[in-house]
This record gives sequence, C-alpha cells and structure tokens, in this order.
Amino acid sequence: MEGSKEVLLDGPSPQPDHQKNTRFQVQAVDDNEGQQCLSVPRWTPNIPPSPTGARERTESDASQNPFVDVEEGPNEVKFSDNVKEDAQPLDGPKEPQELRLKVCVFFLAVLIIAGVITIWYFYEEPELEADIGHTYRLFEKTKLFSLENGHGKKILDGRVGAHLPDSVVPYWCGGKNTVCLEWKTFAKIHITSKAMDEVECYRIVWEVYKPTLALEDCFNMLPGHWYGGAEMDQQEWPLERANRTMAPFVSSDLRTEPEGFGSVLDRYFLSSMGVAVIVDDNVPLHVGISSEKLCLKAWYDRSPFPNPNNAQPMLNYSLCVGSDVKAVHKYVVDNILPRVNTTKSVPDTAQMQSPRWATWPYLKSNMNTTTIIDYADNIVNNSLTHSVIEIGDSYSTKYGDFDFDPTKFPDPTGMIGQLKQDQFKVSLWVHPFANYDSRTFVEGLREGHWVNSAKGNAPGIVKWWNGYGTVIDVTSKDARSWFISKIRRLQQDYGCDGAYFDGGEVSYLPAGFVTESEPVVPDEYARLYVSEIAADFGPSTQVSVGYRTQDIPMFVRTTERRSAWDNGRGLKSVVPTVLTMGILGYPFVNPGPVGGSSEEQPDRELYVRWLELAVFLPVVEFSWPPWRFGQDMVQFAQKMLKLREDVVITDIIELARDSLETGEPIIRPLWWLAPKDNIAQVVDSEFLIGNATLVAPILSPSVTTRDIYLPSGYKWKEGLRNGLVYNGGQMLEDYEVQLYEIAYFTRVDTET
Repeated sequence: MEGSKEVLLDGPSPQPDHQKNTRFQVQAVDDNEGQQCLSVPRWTPNIPPSPTGARERTESDASQNPFVDVEEGPNEVKFSDNVKEDAQPLDGPKEPQELRLKVCVFFLAVLIIAGVITIWYFYEEPELEADIGHTYRLFEKTKLFSLENGHGKKILDGRVGAHLPDSVVPYWCGGKNTVCLEWKTFAKIHITSKAMDEVECYRIVWEVYKPTLALEDCFNMLPGHWYGGAEMDQQEWPLERANRTMAPFVSSDLRTEPEGFGSVLDRYFLSSMGVAVIVDDNVPLHVGISSEKLCLKAWYDRSPFPNPNNAQPMLNYSLCVGSDVKAVHKYVVDNILPRVNTTKSVPDTAQMQSPRWATWPYLKSNMNTTTIIDYADNIVNNSLTHSVIEIGDSYSTKYGDFDFDPTKFPDPTGMIGQLKQDQFKVSLWVHPFANYDSRTFVEGLREGHWVNSAKGNAPGIVKWWNGYGTVIDVTSKDARSWFISKIRRLQQDYGCDGAYFDGGEVSYLPAGFVTESEPVVPDEYARLYVSEIAADFGPSTQVSVGYRTQDIPMFVRTTERRSAWDNGRGLKSVVPTVLTMGILGYPFVNPGPVGGSSEEQPDRELYVRWLELAVFLPVVEFSWPPWRFGQDMVQFAQKMLKLREDVVITDIIELARDSLETGEPIIRPLWWLAPKDNIAQVVDSEFLIGNATLVAPILSPSVTTRDIYLPSGYKWKEGLRNGLVYNGGQMLEDYEVQLYEIAYFTRVDTET
C-alpha cells in the first residue's frame, strides 16, 4: 500500500491469544474537510466483539480520551489533531493509586537487594583449571590453588599472589590448557602444563604492573615432607622442621650470618608427595620457611639482587609432578639441574680411600715449618693412613699475597719436598680476598681486578673473617687469568698438588657491588668462582661454595661444624647437611674435620661418635689428631679406618663413578629405597650408602641405645655383632650401640 508504515503496538500486560500485540497498516486519508488523518483498522484490545461484529460508541468512550475524535466508518478509526489546549484532566482518586505503586516499588527493591546479598554470601568460587593427568585448580577470588594427582588425591596446595588486594576481582585471560588471570593495574599470572613420559610440569609465570607490589606464592608444607634448598645453620631434615624468616636466597657464611642461607644452595625444593619446585635463575628470590609454609617472593628493593634497568620483579617457577619423590627428583636431576659431562673424571679417589689432614684448626695460627713437619711425622709414626695434608690459614705474609712468610717458612720448597717423601699430597688454602695492606691489593687496584663499591669508581672494602680487604672480580676474564696465574705460580714454585678454595659467598660482596659484567643473580659470583677459577686446578681441588656447579666433579666441603652435639652446625647436623647436599646434586661431600672445627679441643665422647660417623661418608678429614686423646684413641682410629677400608670404600668409589652417569648421590636418604614409606621420609639420623648399606650412628651424649628404622621392601643383615637378618618396614627399638661401636646393616635381598 503506497505510503504505508508498519507499526507494532504493545499491550500493557500479557493477554489471551486473541488480544496479543497487533500489527496493522497505517495510511493517510482525507476527511470531509480536506484534512489528513491516520487511518488504521479498528482495534478493540479490551472488549470482545459484539454479536453483530461491531461495537456501539457510547459517551463513556469519548470521555475516556478527550484528545481523540472518533468517527465510525467501515472498520476504521480516524485520529484527528483537534487537540484542545483547555481540556481538563480526568477526575478521580489518583493519590491512593500512586501510594500503592510506591509501596510496591519499595518492596520490590528490598527483595532485589536481599537476593543480591544472598547470592553473594552463598556464592561458591568457580574453578579455573588445567587438567592433564594431574589437576591444577586456581580459585580466582581467594587465589588459593590445589594440585591433585590422577586419583584425585591432593598433593600440594597453597596461595598465589599473597599481596594482591582481595577486593580486586581478576579477569580471565586464558585459553586451551592455560590458566590466566589478570588483576588490572596490579599483575597477571599464566599457568601452562606440559606432560612428559613419567612427569608433568606446570609453568607459573607472573607479570607485575605495580612497582610497589611484591609477588609472593606460598605452598603448604603438609601433607608432604620437604627437602633441598640450602645449607642452613640449624640443618633440618625434612625441611618443614626448620624456621627461616623471609630472606634473600643467596649464599652466606653461616658462621657470621646464621639466619641466612648457607654456602651451598640451589633454587630447588622437593616434596615427598612427588612434587618439585624449581625457581628460575633470574628471579630476585626471597624464601621463607616454617612448619606450615614454604613461601617464595620476588623483590628487588633493599636486597642484594642487582636491578640496573629498574625492571619489575618476576616470579617464575615450575611445579613438576611425578609418581613419587624419587621419580620426580630423577627428572629434575636429568633435565633441570646442571649435569656432569660424562667425559670428566671423578675427584681424586685417593682422598676417598685415605683421610685428609688439615692444619686448621689444630695448629691455628701457630703454623710454621716445624709444627707442620711434626704434625706429619705423628701421622706417619702412629700408622694412620693419609692422602692430602692441607696447609691452611697463616702461611702467607699478608692475607691475599701468594707467597710463604719467610719468617715462618724459611725453606718452603724443602718442607713440601719432605712431606711428599712421606707420601702426602700437599694442598694450599686460598681465598678470593686481598687485605688492603697486601702487595696483591695494590697490584690488583692498579689493574682494576677487584669488585667495586656501589659508585663503581673504587674497590669495595669488605670485612671478612681475617680482616678488611676486597674480592677478586670473577666476572672479568682478565681478573680471572691474573688470579689463576698467581695461584699456579705458587704451586709450581713450591711443588704443591692442589688447592682448597674457601669463600665465594655473596655475603662477602660489597653492598650494591659493581662488577665488569652484570650478573643475573648475585650467586653468579659463586658459580664463576668455582667453574672458572677452582675448576682449573684439577681433581684434588676442594671448594666450600656451590651454586649451579653440579656439573663440575669436585669435592665440596660443608660449612665448618662446631664442636658440639646439637644440629646448629654440631654433630647432629652432619647427616641432614650431607643428605641435603646430595639432593641438590653435590655427591662428593667433605663433611669437615672429625670433632668439628672449633679452636678448642673437642670432648672425647663427641670425637669418638664423630669418627664413627665420618668413616661411612665420602671423605674423612682430621684436624684435631687422635693422639691428642691418648694412644687408645689412636688404636680406635686405626680400627675405624680399617672398617672403612673393608666395608665402605669400594662402594663409595664405585658410587662416585656411577654418579657421573646418573647424577645420584652417594649418601642417600632412607626413602631412596622406599619412596612412599612415611617413616623413611622423616628419619634424619640414618642414611644409605648407595642402595646396599644402612648406617645408624649415635649422635647424642651418654647414649648407648637407639631406635633404628629399616626401610620396607628388603631384608637387612646387621654388621655390628651377630649378623642377624631383619625384615624391613620395622623399628628396632633400643638397639644397643656401645661407645666404640656403630650400627650398620647391609641389604640382603628383596622380601617376597
């Protein structure tokens, strides 16, 4: 129809079918007076048609709308524009109707608000998860996460983004096999997963937008038990027994910084539930440990981590899941930690077969040609086996100079020649420091070989255990070459065989230190000190620091032990420390001198128990000699060294060679044979030599019995007295071990 328009009129409320919305055509028509009106088909929405098919117009119809002039016609109604300006509004009681309307609106609003509050209160956090074999679930509001195995058992949980405001709701930004949440203007987390043959790894990557935000993720220690991390002053096994407030995860000298982390460390934590946590090298990592939580934080401000470009801290790490603790550890060793090149050889096996003898602390600073020769003669005359004699502190004129003090050592070449005639290899103690009053300091200053202070225009002077000096810049190739040449010349001039490289911890670097090459993390210093300097001196070398240097087969000495019974670097700390270093990938452990490194002669009983333990470890080292305790102690030392020769040494050397192929430790925790044995997971005073020998030393004073746990799945034959065979999976209560005895067992066969 020409000029027609389609209009949709909606009724005021739902109606029966015959009263639904009506579509009709509107057209312009001329009335009798020539005016145009809108002509529409007649519409009667409220009154059903009369029997005649038409509805009579009444006065009430007209009165209902005074603005409309209705004329009857064949099926049409004409609306004219004859609106009267003075038309009166309809009369009627409006106020009661308006009041009822307002009351209805009020109660409707109350119901809506109550409904919103109820929904918010009972709202259950939706899960965002990546599910490939194991299930990682992250709850967006609380930031809680859980990790489950394929059987639905929870193996790890905790909270990510601990410092993100709870009031900010994150946005979903993920995709297939990816969890991604973004807290606008604060941070974003990406979680992806990758499944391998026996292990599945989750990759967690944080981006932070707000400079003042410290990223922190925490893992609940329970229900598992934890291992790895670092040497600590109070060395605990498992790790949840420790208590360490949040601190920069860098190497420290525990003798001066007992609240820090020790000289050997790696960003690797292992749970008995079959979960490994591995943190990226470039993270400015802080770690806090308690009985409840393991927390990781990324933070630059007021920390030793360099940040020259003012970058935002990143907290990136991997969670790897395996069938058990041993399986996931094997994956980490094979694929993540540095591995030894199999073309390299094991460290000097002579130092495993026969003891090292160190002049420190026994001779202290009272060291000269006479005292050293007397020391060596007593070793030989008492028929005590020996490999290396280490000339320690105070042999040089000044700390940092590469020479022998001519007053103390008028003929060092002759002295070393005499030591070699008695079948000693000779090792010298070296360190990265040069005191400011040494000739070496002046020479290095002229050449620019020292680590600079924060301003970068002068060497940084640091306080170390023998005075004040500076440290070699190991990031500089020229400085390394210069430093190595001085040690090499010292060895060649006097006929020395090896060196013990002490120091190298980050705690001895100047605050805000400046080096020629900017390290990714401060412990790059420790890594280069070992890999680029110490490693140049062959298999007789020993170091005291380790970070990402597992690929260098070298003896690593633990931080000096105190001559005490407790686990604060005393006798009880030896087993947990050796186990921890083995898990971190350092199998060639030297636990330090028998009886500890205190300058005062240790207690006799302590010395006996320490010696009993030491003969079952990879290296035996003496400083305080047995003859200081009487001839009976010399005879006991001979007996224990013979036991080592008969029972231990063949296995240790074979295991040392195997470790180059497998990366497995020589000294192993009990759970190595029984990964799911709950008791084996927490025993801290027993250990395995490989998979064949179990050792259970006495580590407390005035004790002659102890409980001994034998791992399940095997039979064990006692080596102490009667050769009885015991089934594994049991605790031998009050097993008798007299003062000059040590309990050990050999594995017989697999239980049927």
